[in-house]
Amino acid sequence: MDINSEIRKRIIATAEKLFEEAGRERYPTVDQVRRAAKADMNTASAVMKEWRREQLASSGAPPVEVPARIQEVFKGLLAEVWQEAQAISNESLNAAQASWATERAEAEELRNEVSEAYEDQAQELETVRQQLAAALEQVQAEEQIRERQASEMAELQAAKQQRDYEAVNAMTELNTAREALDALRSELAQVQARAEAQASVAAERQQDAVRRLETVLAELENMKQESKTALDKAQHEAAAAREHAAGLAGQLEAVTAQNRELMAALKR
Repeated sequence: MDINSEIRKRIIATAEKLFEEAGRERYPTVDQVRRAAKADMNTASAVMKEWRREQLASSGAPPVEVPARIQEVFKGLLAEVWQEAQAISNESLNAAQASWATERAEAEELRNEVSEAYEDQAQELETVRQQLAAALEQVQAEEQIRERQASEMAELQAAKQQRDYEAVNAMTELNTAREALDALRSELAQVQARAEAQASVAAERQQDAVRRLETVLAELENMKQESKTALDKAQHEAAAAREHAAGLAGQLEAVTAQNRELMAALKR
């Protein structure tokens, strides 16, 4: 909806003032801001919704970052790999759930405030109606008792018109509050739909992380089997090499003995 910039500034300034007066511990209600800023319910509700979102955005936690220790995951034990993967896969889900809970609580709070403001305005309208009925009864009683002078009749008529005018204004504000409540309900439904979509995406990411972890575990198991096979082969080859070396040593010793015998025979 198009909102006059001056009205928007006045509503925001009023909200900031009431927020400061409350020690910045609780947000002012839509009805409090509407009354203090002298704005209608629909406009006050729309501007307050934006203002509260800005407050939440300015005080929110930074996005979750992947911890640096994940770079060391393949150097640790398999149990640590599983724990790190589980923690990372749950971060997106937790962030989506926290965001959904914050938006839902904010929307619910605004809905409650608009509902309370609606009830207050309905009570005010009923009071005005009662005052108008009492005034009309008084006028009728006074007309039955005695004649009214022209000036007095004019004053009573003006009072009646003023009360009629106030009743019409109260009814207009009541209708505006109803429209704001309907709009808020529609937005709450949209927030819930977005939250469900985010939760679904987070769940898919978690499943994908689990699948990747299972792949890594399978690769590690294959590497383990390959390493064991290579080690067994190396041990077998080493044993064969030792046997071959022993045989060569025996042959060398036999040749050396023969050479000695031959040298001894030549010296004779």
